[in-house]
Amino acid sequence: MPIVGPTELEERTQLPRSGRPAPADERLSAIRAFVDEEVGTYLATHAEHLYPDRLVARLRCLGTFGAAVPESHGGGNWSAPGTARLSYELARG
Repeated sequence: MPIVGPTELEERTQLPRSGRPAPADERLSAIRAFVDEEVGTYLATHAEHLYPDRLVARLRCLGTFGAAVPESHGGGNWSAPGTARLSYELARG
């Protein structure tokens, strides 16, 4: 499945592109909205054996893959408690 263009949810949850990370609460709110509004629907309508390209693309846009990586190396520089909260939000989906 090809990566789709931005949806209304993606526009609402897009993190700032200022070069500085968004505040932790703002980042978690965006991830919470993604889990609440997209993950369950996607999993309910797609076969379990299919790779979730769309979800992975959104997770990348939300900065989840580099969350614990230091900012000096291009990551999100999340704290250990912030990374734990991120994991919790993703696990809810």
